[in-house]
Amino acid sequence: MNLTLSARQPFSFLSIVNSHGWVQLAPFGYDKETETLSYIFRLEPGRVVELRLRSAASGVRAEVDGTLSAVERSEIRRAVAWMLGLDMDFSEVESRFEKWGKWKGLAYWFWDWSYKG
Repeated sequence: MNLTLSARQPFSFLSIVNSHGWVQLAPFGYDKETETLSYIFRLEPGRVVELRLRSAASGVRAEVDGTLSAVERSEIRRAVAWMLGLDMDFSEVESRFEKWGKWKGLAYWFWDWSYKG
């Protein structure tokens, strides 16, 4: 089953996945060729699924094998939105770092590192 989750723009799935180190940490897995982050996710009733995440045009596509109930789909949507910050507003950050030009990535990294509390 595929779920598409919208993200508040600007949003870069690959930037988030790489900056948080998930590509190198268990229980995550990462396939470079398909740019897919995988994660073993335990749903509330105890069912365990492999969640595969990849970039989509407006946000993220979440894939699992088999079917999901409406409650399970909602749980996955909430978890992925929280994990990737899909509803976070970065417009202020974007405007502050616009002057950095080619160094904007470094400014984002510093902002991300220094404001995690």
